[in-house]
Amino acid sequence: MIDRKKFLATVSDMKADIFARALGNPQSLADALGIKADQIYVWRQRGSVPARWVWRVSQVTGVEPHEIDPRNFPAPPKRHKVRA
Repeated sequence: MIDRKKFLATVSDMKADIFARALGNPQSLADALGIKADQIYVWRQRGSVPARWVWRVSQVTGVEPHEIDPRNFPAPPKRHKVRA
């Protein structure tokens, strides 16, 4: 698994190459996603991960979808603890 703290420190940039770096290189991410590395380079050029891939990238990297793309995947509401 990836270093979550290191990954989240840079995820705010919303750059596709963040995911590639998190897994070592673009080929590693592509292999984990079952796609060609060329697609990762396209994401890098665009500067974002397409919304249809966010769930899968989340599964592979362990990062929540709302942390990857907060515009399309809002954060879940915070739950308050009930005092007994």
